[in-house]
Amino acid sequence: MIDLSSFYGNLFAKDKPLFKIGFLIFAIIIVNYLGIKGGRVAGASSAPVAAFIVLELLLILIDPLYAFVFAFVIHVDIIACLSFSYVPIASLLSMFYIFFVKKGLMQEILQNRKIKLLIISCLILGIYLIFINIGLKSGFSKENFLVGFGYIFGFFTILPAYYFTVSRPKDMFQALAIVAACCLLAYFLDLSKKWGIFKLDVYFHLDDSTMERLAGYDIRQFMLFFTFLIPAVVISKTIKNLHKLILLFVGIFSYLVLVLAFYRLAMFYVGMGAILSFFFIKKYADTKNIFKYLVAGAILLFGASLFFGNYFTEINKIINITVNYFSGKGGDNSADTRFEGQLPILKNLFFSSPLTGIGVIEIQKWYRLDMMGFVDFPVLGSLTAFGIAGMFIYYLKYLIILTKGKINLYNVDLEEDDQFTVYLYLTLKAYIITMITFRFFYISWEFTFDYMQAEFGLVAGAFLALQYILKEKSMLEDEEEIENEETEHLKLIV
Repeated sequence: MIDLSSFYGNLFAKDKPLFKIGFLIFAIIIVNYLGIKGGRVAGASSAPVAAFIVLELLLILIDPLYAFVFAFVIHVDIIACLSFSYVPIASLLSMFYIFFVKKGLMQEILQNRKIKLLIISCLILGIYLIFINIGLKSGFSKENFLVGFGYIFGFFTILPAYYFTVSRPKDMFQALAIVAACCLLAYFLDLSKKWGIFKLDVYFHLDDSTMERLAGYDIRQFMLFFTFLIPAVVISKTIKNLHKLILLFVGIFSYLVLVLAFYRLAMFYVGMGAILSFFFIKKYADTKNIFKYLVAGAILLFGASLFFGNYFTEINKIINITVNYFSGKGGDNSADTRFEGQLPILKNLFFSSPLTGIGVIEIQKWYRLDMMGFVDFPVLGSLTAFGIAGMFIYYLKYLIILTKGKINLYNVDLEEDDQFTVYLYLTLKAYIITMITFRFFYISWEFTFDYMQAEFGLVAGAFLALQYILKEKSMLEDEEEIENEETEHLKLIV
């Protein structure tokens, strides 16, 4: 298996790769700028893909890890301006560069039984999508396979994510955090300066509310993950203050995007996921100082209420409207549109082909006609698109990821070397569990948009890499403890 000495060597490395991160940010800005300039329409320009290829090659020469992060961030298309081109395909393919230059690396990673089973399930799902869900439903054409490319191959991101988490954990998460921080900074500046970087629509959430809802920016899951990470950041004693501030900024302001858009279900499941992370971590952590952070949070919330009192009042009003709607005591035009207008259409589409679905290509056509049920009802929408067979294969991933992963975490060094590693692992676990619990009918959110498959692969790869590292560490500590006990026993005999 992969040499773990590289993990610990990188985890506590003192070098500061400012040039590499700076060039990474520069490259992301250039590609997205060309994407926005070219227009968000099909066939608008070939400049973004050409720029991506050149910059990706340069980053490969500088450092393959930052080339991977660059390709990943471009693939998930944060500003939603690149889907018209071949950039998503080029970026997804380039994530696997490391396997072409390191012979035997793939075989080494596939020694992890869970990774191997997940790759097999991906191959089965890919074959199903190519030959049944896309081919037989919509035709074996290049255009159709380009639309389905991310659904078919996106989750394979698990392979480079696993490798880089084992070999370069600090660099990878540091790069992702800084990219997320820069993106959020640009987003909130765009709100005030009206630059038009993000495609935002401002409208009233409900007829009975005066609150303007900022919708149109679908924040990416790899950024929302930092909200789940807030308990780990607050509790950990091994993170530098500057790093804590960056991580907290990303976590808090990612959640603020959900608040401004008032994505009610997203606000709920992310909040519950962060609480679940805390409960997982507190079993192993010293939480005696958590009270001061709660007090600081309460003070900040109180201060915010003084400056944004009207906004808090409107949020409370909308929450009451939502609760009254689901309890049958009131109306909600937004929910009525979903449940009365779009739900019946989705039901009819689903029952027309329940086993294999109507096909991801066909559902995309409905989506372009403002049939938002595919997004608003991801479980039913995904079932309609992929069928019961496709969703069964998809959900096998969760079963594989979450089973047979028990680790005696009390055996690892929770005071120094492994503290944040353990907390990060538990946060990733909470995130994956949240995906299939607190989200209710958002349960198949990762199968709703193609780029989310790559994000799911990133999370799964990082989770399984940390699971492998901590399991090996725990077993090593067990062996050392047994050897010490045997030595002491021999001394007593002598």
